[in-house]
Amino acid sequence: MSTPRFVRARPDCGVPAILRCPGCGFEYLHQQSVEVFERDEDDARGTHVTVTRAGAAADADLSGNPSERRQGLKVAFRCEGCWAVSTLALAQHKGHTFVEFLPGVPPPDEDQDAPDPVAEFVREKCVTGPGHEVRCPILFNAWAAWADLRGLDHGDPNAFARRLAAALPGVVTRQRGDGGLAFVFRGVRLGTAARA
Repeated sequence: MSTPRFVRARPDCGVPAILRCPGCGFEYLHQQSVEVFERDEDDARGTHVTVTRAGAAADADLSGNPSERRQGLKVAFRCEGCWAVSTLALAQHKGHTFVEFLPGVPPPDEDQDAPDPVAEFVREKCVTGPGHEVRCPILFNAWAAWADLRGLDHGDPNAFARRLAAALPGVVTRQRGDGGLAFVFRGVRLGTAARA
């Protein structure tokens, strides 16, 4: 049996496989929403539940169901590589379960030139330059709180570190020089207003 191109086998990581963006192949995907469609075979009525970061909502709208006759499931993921929102769809039909990963459309070029929220966070809450440093968890937690207040997906610490490095090429991640195990971002620190 062949592996779909949107799945990469990763037994070395202790997991059977990792999803990849069907548009660009990048492996860093963030779940945006889940939609569940429940109905009896060929029934025009049923239940549709959508779960997002903001909460859950239920209705009877089955128009987005990936299955023409039965139950369906859709999970939307935003890709860190191309920023497209792609949809993993599962559909039931005549005893079979079909799986498809539908590529999303990356944002238009003008949106790609828009500032990254991490860059905006740095402008608002940080001081940059040589000699500045901050422990990685402290800066990530400040970013996560800032992003949550704006309804943004803050991702995980590794994704934040990559986005911070892209926004500020001079910032590096290093182990502290005091012999401890703590890691720091060098070239940036939280500003006075952010620490108050």
